[in-house]
Amino acid sequence: MIRRWQAGSPRSIQEWYSSTQERGYGYTLARDGLELAHEIADLPRVQEALGNVCILATTLDTLHACRVTRRGILSPPREYPHGQWQERDVYPLIAVPANDHVRSPMCYPSPTQRRNVARVAQHPEAIADLFTSEAWPLDEIPPVQDRQHAIAYAESIIIAPDYRAYSGRPHISLRKKQPGRPDRSQTLIAAHEVIHEAVHLSHFVHHPIYHEEKRDRYRAITEIVAFSVNAAVSRAIAQGSPAMRERYLAAMSTAMRVDAARHSINGSISSSNAFANIEQVIAAVKQQGIGYIFH
Repeated sequence: MIRRWQAGSPRSIQEWYSSTQERGYGYTLARDGLELAHEIADLPRVQEALGNVCILATTLDTLHACRVTRRGILSPPREYPHGQWQERDVYPLIAVPANDHVRSPMCYPSPTQRRNVARVAQHPEAIADLFTSEAWPLDEIPPVQDRQHAIAYAESIIIAPDYRAYSGRPHISLRKKQPGRPDRSQTLIAAHEVIHEAVHLSHFVHHPIYHEEKRDRYRAITEIVAFSVNAAVSRAIAQGSPAMRERYLAAMSTAMRVDAARHSINGSISSSNAFANIEQVIAAVKQQGIGYIFH
């Protein structure tokens, strides 16, 4: 029997098998890191430490660990077959080696994104794109680079003169640093990276609008919030033996330094003014010698 392959289809059984198999243990790391992040966010002392500053548990509920095939294509969550994810606030989380190129079919904005962006969009073509899934084809998401631990990414579009909005469905990519099945230490690190990037994802979804000339300021604010959340979570988890506290907090030194700079100006993260005076906080972070977090 002659097998006829459609254009773009695998040309052999071996290629088909390769295209449907997952790359390494990336899914395991994403899944286990997300599960542990949930456990951390549900701890009463973590919730008390964060107060109302971050809807962390709610954001984590919208994340779904996804597989990446050996052909580098993200597979949507199996809980939402046949494109059901398009009408859900569902955001993909993957784990891949550094510089691994991945294409995703999940770029169409979520319902919450469409509502938030459409309220302020002025360009008719931008509004049309928001509600047309065909306008968001299979697209490449930026790879995690060697110097990065994880990234949150969303495509932006022009919605009004001088204004853009993060309107593409956000993706979170963790860098899988070591081959093989992840151990407990790697899973814990992944959980903290998920928590950090979940803060960025929440900003993309709920505060998507920015002035083109103030993009760097937008990024700086989100980094300060994300690192401060990491610091608050880490302090809450480290409550226990002094030895554990010292080791754990040393591993989160950058987050601690960022939050110390923020705290010196605005006080507790649970206060209503935790992220006021943002220009002063940015300057204080730079004075600490860790301004690289803004790049």
